[in-house]
Amino acid sequence: MIDCDVHNNWDSAEVLLPYLPAAFREYVERGELPGGRGSFPAAHRPWLHPEDFKRSDATPPGGGAAGSDYAFMCEQLLDRYAIDYAILNGEEAIEVSTLANPHYAHALARAYNDWVREEWLPRDDRLLASLVVAPQDPAGAAAEIRRLGGEPRFAQVLVS
Repeated sequence: MIDCDVHNNWDSAEVLLPYLPAAFREYVERGELPGGRGSFPAAHRPWLHPEDFKRSDATPPGGGAAGSDYAFMCEQLLDRYAIDYAILNGEEAIEVSTLANPHYAHALARAYNDWVREEWLPRDDRLLASLVVAPQDPAGAAAEIRRLGGEPRFAQVLVS
């Protein structure tokens, strides 16, 4: 069985700092209003769902963002339903397509891809990932596909 839409996440976008070029680290460190420090540039979206859109049962028992706890994901999804493969699509990472700054969007997409490759994929052979690209930077998106598209653990390109 393949679950093709698993939303892994982080507690803070600051996990991307080691993967971002220095020119863009301050953007994440400073955050965006009303999101604050460590927020991914999504907190200011005018089209937020009135009842939220995240499943409350996916929130780890000890706290943290839904999708951020690998052990809880295993218990709740991978093991419970005998998932053969789960394709990680990210959560906030797919918001890169909404950013006006194509350079920042590309840097965030690249940082996310490196983060998921180093922090999530080694945890479990059942995990595959979507390669996130910023469509507002077509040349950068193509470069990112050339950079990581041949890696077998990236199952698809995600253009949100």
